[in-house]
Amino acid sequence: MRPERYVDSHMPGLVSDLQALIRQPSVSATNEGIEQCASLVKKMLDSSGIRSEVLRLGKGAAPLVYCEVMSKSNPSKTLLFYNHILATKSRLNRSNTPMPTTKRSPSSLRPRPRRPTMPISSLKS
Repeated sequence: MRPERYVDSHMPGLVSDLQALIRQPSVSATNEGIEQCASLVKKMLDSSGIRSEVLRLGKGAAPLVYCEVMSKSNPSKTLLFYNHILATKSRLNRSNTPMPTTKRSPSSLRPRPRRPTMPISSLKS
C-alpha cells in the first residue's frame, strides 16, 4: 500500500496517537514525564507491530526508545532517526515550561521546505 493511502485510511488513529503524544509532558530540564513519555512511545510502537525497547544508559540519563524495522527491498541499508528537544533550566519560565529562544514574526513561522542532509540517491546502491 502506498504511504498516502495508508495515511488516508488510518487518519483517525494517527491523529489520536499524535494527540496522546502532545498531551504527554516530557521536560528534560525538570525530568517531568520523561519515563512516561518513553513508555508511551514504546507502547505505540509495540501496538503497531514494531518490536521496541527502552534503553537506560546510566543514572540521570533520559531513557532512549530503540526499535528496528527491516526493509524487505533493501535490507543492507540503515536509516537512523533520533529526535530530542532540549529545554534547559535557563530556558524555562516561572511555570517550568519551555520559553521560545527567539521572537519571530508571523510571516517567519510559515513552513519552509527542508533539504535532506544526505542526498536520497546516496541511499541507493
